[in-house]
Amino acid sequence: MAIVVRPVTRSEFDQYEEVAMLTFGGEKPEGESRLHKTLALDRTYAAFDGSELVGTSGAYSHTLSIPGGQIPMAGFTFVSVRPSHRRLGVLRAMVNSHEEDMASRNEAVSGLWSSESSIYGRFGYGVAVDSYHLEADASHLDFLSSLALDKIRFIDKERAYEILSPVYAAAAHSRPGMVSRSENWWQNRTLHDGPPRRGSGSSLRIAVARRQEKVVGYVMFRQQSRNDRGLLDGEITIAELVGVDPEAEQSLWHFVCRLDLFPQVRYWNAPLDCPLPWIIHDRRRVRRLRNDCLWLRLRDVPTALAARTYAGAGSLRITLQNEPGGDILGRHTLEVANGKARCTTFAGEGEVAISQQDLASLYLGTFKPSELAAVRRLSASPTTVAKADALFAWPQAPWCAEIF
Repeated sequence: MAIVVRPVTRSEFDQYEEVAMLTFGGEKPEGESRLHKTLALDRTYAAFDGSELVGTSGAYSHTLSIPGGQIPMAGFTFVSVRPSHRRLGVLRAMVNSHEEDMASRNEAVSGLWSSESSIYGRFGYGVAVDSYHLEADASHLDFLSSLALDKIRFIDKERAYEILSPVYAAAAHSRPGMVSRSENWWQNRTLHDGPPRRGSGSSLRIAVARRQEKVVGYVMFRQQSRNDRGLLDGEITIAELVGVDPEAEQSLWHFVCRLDLFPQVRYWNAPLDCPLPWIIHDRRRVRRLRNDCLWLRLRDVPTALAARTYAGAGSLRITLQNEPGGDILGRHTLEVANGKARCTTFAGEGEVAISQQDLASLYLGTFKPSELAAVRRLSASPTTVAKADALFAWPQAPWCAEIF
């Protein structure tokens, strides 16, 4: 069997979606495809066995926020293999095509959300951002009286892009892990509110936080009414909560947890530094389940490492391996002065030995080198580990606001 990977044509796009839905157990939406509005045909990588389409994948042209800056990122997405063609090298062929496409566009970083955490490590991807699935019974939340709260107002969906996009851009500029959004993305992804996305909940509600007439944050959520033997016990499901600073986030959490008739509050993707547990008296009322979300692969390690900002100054000679203790992929010297870095190659012995996958896990600052050294996924002396911890640290928790 010879697998050929190529972009799909417009006439093949329905079949492309149907193959993916077969894999994921869903149904292709009726009518015009919103996927086609956001995913460029020349960034699709479809696998064919003869004339049969047996695998799907693609990439979005994103910009990723990294510590102290931004970098172009290929958002690897819509990855599926027809069940009849599993374990036949289809996925690897599509990943290879993705890599070749990235190289032609000078994209140093690839990112994805993994449907299964065991799949992508062998291709050099490492988990780079975690988030919380958060649940709270707000009827038992007692907020601190010292909070300074912004004014909250509802807005119409028709004005949402105009009002929300500058807030998101400001937040994304400073928080590693967030990806850029075009107007097309806002309209066809973020604000899309068709029945499949609603589930059993309401249409999307949008409220903004205002401070001196300036919008400093927003929350998008759905409501679901529920009556438990005469007791109203409705549910709020947060789609997205974004603030330009901690005060705005606190104001939005206070608002959404104080909506009458809807005490059950859930957020599937809260950042690790979510303020809610810190602004109430009993933090055990907030239940959090930590999950991986954004995975990264550093295709061009020197470019990726030189693009971010670091804490302090110093240098590291890094031996990059294909897996912990495995074959050497390259040797890179990271030199940092006043937070800015350059990365060159070297010959000889390195100070740090780490896999491509695990280096990606350190890239945004979610995880520390010492965490990996403790479980022997990073090899270095204690002094070097401490130096690496200091260099890669970043004060704000990385977060990726949405799945793609």
